[in-house]
Amino acid sequence: MKKILVLSFILLFATAAMAQDVYFYYGWPGSGTGDAGDPIPIGYNKDVDIEVYFMGTTGVGGGSYNAPLAINNAYADYIDTLQCYFDAAGTVINWDSKNFGNYEEDKDLIAIAYGTDGVSTWDSWGNNGIIELFPPYDSPPFVSMVPEVNLHYMIHTNDDPALIGESTCALVNGGWDPFQEWPLMSDTSGTITYNAIWEGACYFFSPNQPVEFVEGDAVPGCTYVDFSMTATFWDPDGDVPDITVNVPLATYTVEEVADPANEDAAFFIVTVDFDMENFCGTCFNDDVIITAVDPNNAEEPSEFNAGNLTIVGQMTASMDPALYIWPGLEDWMPIYLDTCGDCFCLGGFVFSIEWDSSILTVTDVERGAILMGGEYWNVNMGVDGAGTLRVTFINDLDNQTEVEPICGIDAGEPLFRVKFLLSAAFQYPVNHCVPICFMYDLEGEDHYDYNNVADAEGYHVWFNDGCDDAPDSSQYGTLDLDLVCGNIKVLDEHNIVLGDMNLNGYEFEAGDVVVLANYLIDPINNPLNLRQMYASDVNDDDIQGSIADLIYMINTVNGYDGFGKLAPLDVIATVSMPAVTAGNVDVSINSEAAVGGARVEIAHAGVELGVPTVDGMDIEYNDNGEVMTVIVYNMDSQAFAAGTNTLFTIPVMGEGAVSINDVQVADSRGALLDARSEVAAAIPEFFAVNQNFPNPFNAKTSIAFGLPTSADVTINIFNVAGQLVESMELGNVNAGNHSVVWDASDVASGVYFYKVSAGDFTETLKMTLLK
Repeated sequence: MKKILVLSFILLFATAAMAQDVYFYYGWPGSGTGDAGDPIPIGYNKDVDIEVYFMGTTGVGGGSYNAPLAINNAYADYIDTLQCYFDAAGTVINWDSKNFGNYEEDKDLIAIAYGTDGVSTWDSWGNNGIIELFPPYDSPPFVSMVPEVNLHYMIHTNDDPALIGESTCALVNGGWDPFQEWPLMSDTSGTITYNAIWEGACYFFSPNQPVEFVEGDAVPGCTYVDFSMTATFWDPDGDVPDITVNVPLATYTVEEVADPANEDAAFFIVTVDFDMENFCGTCFNDDVIITAVDPNNAEEPSEFNAGNLTIVGQMTASMDPALYIWPGLEDWMPIYLDTCGDCFCLGGFVFSIEWDSSILTVTDVERGAILMGGEYWNVNMGVDGAGTLRVTFINDLDNQTEVEPICGIDAGEPLFRVKFLLSAAFQYPVNHCVPICFMYDLEGEDHYDYNNVADAEGYHVWFNDGCDDAPDSSQYGTLDLDLVCGNIKVLDEHNIVLGDMNLNGYEFEAGDVVVLANYLIDPINNPLNLRQMYASDVNDDDIQGSIADLIYMINTVNGYDGFGKLAPLDVIATVSMPAVTAGNVDVSINSEAAVGGARVEIAHAGVELGVPTVDGMDIEYNDNGEVMTVIVYNMDSQAFAAGTNTLFTIPVMGEGAVSINDVQVADSRGALLDARSEVAAAIPEFFAVNQNFPNPFNAKTSIAFGLPTSADVTINIFNVAGQLVESMELGNVNAGNHSVVWDASDVASGVYFYKVSAGDFTETLKMTLLK
């Protein structure tokens, strides 16, 4: 059975035959008909205010008063308090005597008198008051011709969810009270007792309603100044909600406000304070969410998302934690600024840096792209002695020239860079690090003037000793600048991972193949640094970044590894093509071993070359307008069979000559072959040696010569002192035009002479090597 809290009242009508009537309404102003009407909804385990109204008829002037209450204690735990007063026309009645009592010992008699089941028990409370207990009678009587609340019974309902149900109302309409307590009122003399008429109230235990969000303020988006916001929730049952805010450093208060339209409901105003003293040293970047949970209906919380908030209580200035440099070389150390989100606008900064000047030398300092529009930039080398510098930047200094604001700084884009030269005159240990740090605490105390960052207005500054107690004159407090030092990692062979071309720490993966292939196609636009060059020598033949390394890497990626060190083979592979022709031209290769790949550079002054094609192999090319570089390989580790094959076909358009600058050929395992090039042309009428190309050159150059008849050919390279540097014995060479590439990678820069000998003919020319 659905349970209803029934407030019943111990009533015995007065027998005095008086015409005046008084009315008592328990719970609401009644109609005087005895009809209870709709029950009033309440909740379980709640404080309930039972209002008692009084109304008199003409001629009634109250002097003594009694309004008892009887309630089934299965529905209520206890009564909290009694507020008893009369307030008629603004006059507060001062009672000479009043009392309130719990007739607990009589509840069984009351239960029997009211005809209950004998199990449920009733509690009876009563109150009485007298205006004029002793003469003189100078207090005005209580007179009310409209319903007036004259007292409140405050009860607490049982903590029993089974009480929830729908309303049916059954009032108790009679009974006997051994104390003869019933609603009554008499006049001030105590001789006239008025006719008491009452109506009781039923209270319905309604299902508890969840708390609801009403309205709230949006957060400012980005801030580093104090602010507050509010959010209002409403609970139809008046339950005080449990409030949580997902920003731990924020503080909040909850104010309860009665709902004037619903006496059971209440508004709860949550005020959240964001005090930047609490957030100093903190970067917060998240949505601000306020959650209200009805303790009696926790399964339906109410949530208000006030929007995304970035609190820039801390910034971080940092350097590269591991900048790899080879001894004797130089590279750029970037300085980054993480501004906690993307809403901060930079006004300026000061950064001071120190390093070991016995090992490192600064050769340049340059600002990043995001600072290029700024008005003031200064680098003070040696600001605090050797191995120190200070960089100062102000974006808008004079306010006369319009300057673009610097907002939304990307933490991955450097503010500025410092170029360091790593000394070669030092014996570095393995895995040696050279720290580079921001200057602070040089004399046992922090220096706010050494490193700081300001916003565009200049009133808010982040210090490396922020969050300390600000000076007494401070109006804006302090904010924190975290400083993270960098390191230069001294490179040596211990740091090289063969096959890790993209330097991601993993060797022989797809990206490594792409990096090496791009370098072979276009080394100008896809250069390799020194570390990558060492890592490229995967076949361990001491020749870096060759077509053989690419073939070896492809084999390894495909699982055909285990070849070990592959020294260049004494196997001749000749790449040939006609010198002057048009249309589709076949570039051929003749080799005594299977060919896994080749790289060919074709010079074509005055001749336009089309897109090269190949059958059964992969091909990539790059043409800078003067030289086309073509690489042929196979990602499935396939190869050309030994013998003569068409390496690729290329369309030739226009009039002019083509020549082969350089060739590299590798066998199917990834070993370099003795690659030669040949451009078929009319047999020359006499012996001739051409000037090497290019000249001056870096590392490699092509030496071309013409033979009217076949002859044994030798090319000797001499330095300016006449010492033999290298000798290339080509053996018997057929009549025609030929070229040979000299690789001077292991030779120092300088002037050299090359002497071509063919039978009885010799010719010597000069060339210049620049590195």
